[in-house]
Amino acid sequence: MGIYKRAKNMYVKINKTSTIIAKTYSVTAEKITITATEGNLNLVSNKKVILTGKEGVVFGDYVASIEKKHPEIIEIQFINDKNTVLKQSLIKNFGGIKGTDILYGKKVKIKIITKEVEDGTKISFNLQGKTKSMNQVFFGLDKLKWNLEIKDNICETDFFELKPLWYSEDLEKYNDKTHKTEIKTEDLNNFYVKGVLRAIPFELPEKKDWLAPIAYLRNYEESIGLFNTNDLEIKDLQSNYENHFISSNLEILKIERDFSEFINNTKDLTIEQIKTRVEHDAKCIWDMSMKQVQSGKLDDRPLYWARNKMQVQIKRHFLFEEDIDFEKSIVKKGTELDKIIQVFEGKSRNYAGIDFSKGGSKKKVLITGFDPFQLEFGKDTFNPSGIVALNSQNNLKLLDANIFVQTCIFPVRYEDFDNGIVEKIVAKFIDEVDMIITTSLNGSNSIFDIEKYAIEFRGGGTDNMNIGEGGDEERLIRNINSIYTETTLPKDKIFEEKNIITINNLSVRYDIEKDKENGSGGNYLSNEIMYRATKVRGSKSKKPVGHFHLGNLKTHNKSDINRMNEVIDVVNEIIIKILK
Repeated sequence: MGIYKRAKNMYVKINKTSTIIAKTYSVTAEKITITATEGNLNLVSNKKVILTGKEGVVFGDYVASIEKKHPEIIEIQFINDKNTVLKQSLIKNFGGIKGTDILYGKKVKIKIITKEVEDGTKISFNLQGKTKSMNQVFFGLDKLKWNLEIKDNICETDFFELKPLWYSEDLEKYNDKTHKTEIKTEDLNNFYVKGVLRAIPFELPEKKDWLAPIAYLRNYEESIGLFNTNDLEIKDLQSNYENHFISSNLEILKIERDFSEFINNTKDLTIEQIKTRVEHDAKCIWDMSMKQVQSGKLDDRPLYWARNKMQVQIKRHFLFEEDIDFEKSIVKKGTELDKIIQVFEGKSRNYAGIDFSKGGSKKKVLITGFDPFQLEFGKDTFNPSGIVALNSQNNLKLLDANIFVQTCIFPVRYEDFDNGIVEKIVAKFIDEVDMIITTSLNGSNSIFDIEKYAIEFRGGGTDNMNIGEGGDEERLIRNINSIYTETTLPKDKIFEEKNIITINNLSVRYDIEKDKENGSGGNYLSNEIMYRATKVRGSKSKKPVGHFHLGNLKTHNKSDINRMNEVIDVVNEIIIKILK
């Protein structure tokens, strides 16, 4: 059986499935176009697929079809809450990319202008999203659909919001030359209208007028969390380090998800509501991290990544549009957003939670730790000092030894140090405590070091914001003073007459080395925190204040978080030795 078709021009458009079974199938026309609107166009043969052309066979890249216009629709407009028609333009604060100068979350409405359409005629349409992101999901977009009547050749929707979670943040890239996070015009998500009027479908407006909103671009530290856990150096909205570590603590995961729902989906949200929620939730992620560590799951990363992700969500809210330098991804000092971020930092790092009033007659100790750092070399890295801080807060073993410990965790960021955060904490509590120990990771060294000297000199290795030598050097405040301070942690109680002791087969050393550019613990922030803390203590005071570099315990040459109990035992033993 054969099938034969003849025409001058023939167009075959298949939306679903079309099957033709014939022994011979012939189509003859001056021009033939076959379009598969969804999925692949498959040509299958039991023998050969033969394509011939008198002037050759041309294979080319896919070219998107033009928008589907409608003979009775003059224009479709996106309009903001100031009644301004939104058009794509060059946006200076975002590196001159072409997009729509409106932040996600701000109110928008759709206006459709028709011609010669009778009043009362129904028009059905919905908002469509287009993305280059592999894992972008437009949750809730399907609810933005309308069935309206046209009057005076116009119909308008009510105002609605484009959710900040619809932003394609995985397509952002940090520029190592400009030290700014950027996104390309073609990587912005776009939104357009698809509908039907008088049984004729349309997709409008023209692509140049599609809605392409913008959002806060993650800073260097925040952006690292989006990298895919398979280490292919690509970002992923779902399978990334940030989500991986947050998900490892189900209580923190719930806090983060509820916070995201609150920030992104609360209608008519106010700054006061955000402040109240931050005060509660930021403290909760500290409390849940402390609970996790003290119940035996020794990990500081859920806290670190949850803090970063939740702060990004705050920064993305349009209420803070005037509080951010979008080009540099910096929160402007003294703004409402800056105050909220400082509250978040204070609660989630426990600056605001340190309280020695319940210590009674017990010996009182302040211990500080640091965030994970050098994440560019290992995005799954942890910091033993942060875990020690989470474990030591109100620690029962130390309480049994008549020692009451309070802790906090500092960021690995020069600008926080330049703003005096260390001095503020130390000065506030130094008269209440019997001892202050700052702790950090001892690089790749498995030895534990009590550092004798700290130096004011700042070496300038890059921090978690990529500020430093070889990174963003313009934001690095240098210090080349070779001024030293000394520890007052009592050597005789820890080491007796030795310079090195062994605790549980691990070496603890009294490090006395220094030079014009290094204290005993080098010249990075671990040295600097000791310098700042001991400077507040002063040279005349004998109150024990100093720094303890924690050994990097490894298995098969890789830092092993499963050996953190060994680190904690050494720290506890040193504390007890000093205060017994």
